[in-house]
Amino acid sequence: MGTMAKRMAYANPRGGFSILELIIAVIIIGILVAIIIPIVSQRSREARIAAAESDLEHLADAMHRVSIDTGYMVRLFMLDDSNGGDSIPLTIPNDPNDSIDGIEDEGLGGNYYGPAPSRYFIDGRTQDFIDTVQSQVVWEELLANQTNYGVIPATTRWNGPYMNWRRDLDVAGVLLGPGETAKDDIPDDPWGNNYLFFTSKGLLNEPEGEFVIRATLADALGSQNPNAGGGISYQCDVFDRPTVLSMGPDGLPGDTTTRSTGQTRIFGTGDDITRSF
Repeated sequence: MGTMAKRMAYANPRGGFSILELIIAVIIIGILVAIIIPIVSQRSREARIAAAESDLEHLADAMHRVSIDTGYMVRLFMLDDSNGGDSIPLTIPNDPNDSIDGIEDEGLGGNYYGPAPSRYFIDGRTQDFIDTVQSQVVWEELLANQTNYGVIPATTRWNGPYMNWRRDLDVAGVLLGPGETAKDDIPDDPWGNNYLFFTSKGLLNEPEGEFVIRATLADALGSQNPNAGGGISYQCDVFDRPTVLSMGPDGLPGDTTTRSTGQTRIFGTGDDITRSF
């Protein structure tokens, strides 16, 4: 046996790693993990933020196109409505026979989203819901023009769906799985919370269909977002233009600030992501 081979055999007769070598290897792996995990986590966060920004851009564009076609803005769950319908209104949980989500179905009584169709159309000038009589006229005109293009002079047309989305939660805040049908039909951000719609009148509260200026999150969003909590007031009348918003990674509005009346969070601050149009 050569001199080098003898030395190697003497140094480690079993041909394996020594305890010291294993400890050094574990330390090196630990250092690499400590470096890599924050990088991966940050990139994941950045990817979700980018996805939310893209979603908000599409939501704003869809709402803008609706306003061009109809003269009004609508609630977010209507943006994926097709022409026509199957005469089955959206319910929670969904009716298994409801195979078409159409503008026609939004005008039926018993809809989960409240009085129909009096709380569907938002005036682009006043940024508030139009009255019941005018809303009924708009809805009936939509139905007439979707089946009689070229016959009835059309001042209002529904050319939906104006967008499609993949993510939706059921009302318990559980991500839908295969075969599950309980969903609220409002697009969700990458953190699993509903995108929100504001006008200068405040936050559009679902499912009631009303604008709120100040409320606890549990009051305004408790039926739709799993992170909703009470005890803190939220200022909602913060935008002078129509705005769609994601509450961002923390799932809560804005930053917490101390005021004489207690703690208040203001939408559109902190890690909130917004798109006005």
